[in-house]
Amino acid sequence: MKTTKIRLLISLVLSFTLVSSVLSGCSSKSTNADSNKETQVSKGDGEPLGKYSPELNVTVANFMDSTVKFPQGQSNTDNVWTKAYKDNLGINVKTLWVVDTQQFEQKMNVTIASGDLPDIFPVTGKQLSQLVESGSIEDLSSVYDKYASDLTKDIYSQDKQLFELGKRDGKLYGLPNTGGSSALDTPQMLYIREDWRKKLNLPEPKTIDDFFKIADAFTNQDPDGNGKKDTYALALHKYVAGAPLQGFADLQGLANAFHAYLTTWIKDDSGKIVYGSIQPEVKVLLQKLQDMYKNGQIDKEFSIKDMAKATEGVVAGKVGMEFGMMWNPFFPLQSSIVNDKNTEWKAYPIPTSDGKPVKVSTSVTTQNFWVVKKGFKNPEAVVKMLNLFTEKFWGKTADNNLANGDGVDFVPFKYALPQAWPAKKNVNIHNNIVTALKSNDASKLNPEEKGYYDKIQAYLKNGDVQAGWGTNAIFGENSTYDVINYYINNNMYLYNEYNNIPTPSMVDKGSTLDKMENETFIKIIMGAPIDEFDKFVENWNKLGGDAITKELNEAK
Repeated sequence: MKTTKIRLLISLVLSFTLVSSVLSGCSSKSTNADSNKETQVSKGDGEPLGKYSPELNVTVANFMDSTVKFPQGQSNTDNVWTKAYKDNLGINVKTLWVVDTQQFEQKMNVTIASGDLPDIFPVTGKQLSQLVESGSIEDLSSVYDKYASDLTKDIYSQDKQLFELGKRDGKLYGLPNTGGSSALDTPQMLYIREDWRKKLNLPEPKTIDDFFKIADAFTNQDPDGNGKKDTYALALHKYVAGAPLQGFADLQGLANAFHAYLTTWIKDDSGKIVYGSIQPEVKVLLQKLQDMYKNGQIDKEFSIKDMAKATEGVVAGKVGMEFGMMWNPFFPLQSSIVNDKNTEWKAYPIPTSDGKPVKVSTSVTTQNFWVVKKGFKNPEAVVKMLNLFTEKFWGKTADNNLANGDGVDFVPFKYALPQAWPAKKNVNIHNNIVTALKSNDASKLNPEEKGYYDKIQAYLKNGDVQAGWGTNAIFGENSTYDVINYYINNNMYLYNEYNNIPTPSMVDKGSTLDKMENETFIKIIMGAPIDEFDKFVENWNKLGGDAITKELNEAK
């Protein structure tokens, strides 16, 4: 029911992905400085980066992941970005509170309930709707049209569906914080122990028949050569379906091969929004998985293992395949290479089950939106702050001291407030790095790309697996982004019709339905009659699914 929580997972393993924020900060009353009582004057009215004179005082709230680090003398309320807002835009940022990412939604709910709002602040999709209904935030449509820079508009235009999430009744109320990954980055792919496949002279997995042939061989033909039948084909964990899908070793990728879309809202032939997990294609998928489990191709104990436990078989060299997202080389595949340098993993596009083109499922979503309190005299300030971010990352005055920093200990973009990233940012990084690798010329790479390039070279030239294998497997040649490019070039994306704003019945029944879905699918995989799927569909509809479906269709 709920949108896949992939940004949290990606943020744990990719340095280029947006991590939101750090540290519990002190809360205080929201008070506008006296200078905000009158509209501030900007040099060059309407200029995207025009500087306020006199300076504009702005109160904000924010959240950061607890792993974010600051150089000596900087903090989550006083850092290179608060200085940049002042020096470039004449905006003095006063941070009322900062909390850890996990505490943000609750803290913001309390703030909204109090009615004591900051001038500019981030909210979830649900909170955005509540604030619009109560008339508590500004309509940003006109100030966005007037003040957004060409670069900012171009970046948002690359992901129009995501930009639309910030609108209600056709009016723009929230600027989507798009993060360092986009919907283009999140489909699953098939990872295979390529050394095993080559050793056993097996075909590349272009069809589902190829996949099952490989699965049988990885289970029964002793691919690790130890003389024991102690390997199995497919990594899987106990969160096979329902929310949250994990992005590693769940069933979404294999489901897509059968034109099935777990935990995804799709359109049927009539244009009605329906839930993917209750469609007939899923029944076919579950029968195939039941056969695999019976034949020893899936870990017999998968139903009691979370994602962390499921990685153990991969790292120990006992599993030959898994479906996951593009970041899997960083976690957990690289650890298997560290353990055994002869291990080789390769990512493949999802194979077809019937010769028809596969559609890979993805979701257009964002964790938060930046909004402006109703009555704040300078609502365009949030747009200008966003312009500064896009300019300092990709504009003519790009500044690595505000962007990626050293890329290890201090990554200053994480300190910035509103952010927008190009949808093809990571694909472009891959393409540029591959060009540099082929030409042996890294002079045209930006600082972020050069950082990845150097890590890849550390692996290719010096065999430094820890430093560069995962980076090479994601951004280098024959990498996961080659698969993403394949998906893009062949128009293979199927987008979730759910916009991440829960309906009333979702709030009441969603978690119960998710749990029932996951438990039923596990039982069927482990041998329960396949007709249990039909009972599940009936119960899902009765216990709230019909109501949710009705609400989503009425809201579209």
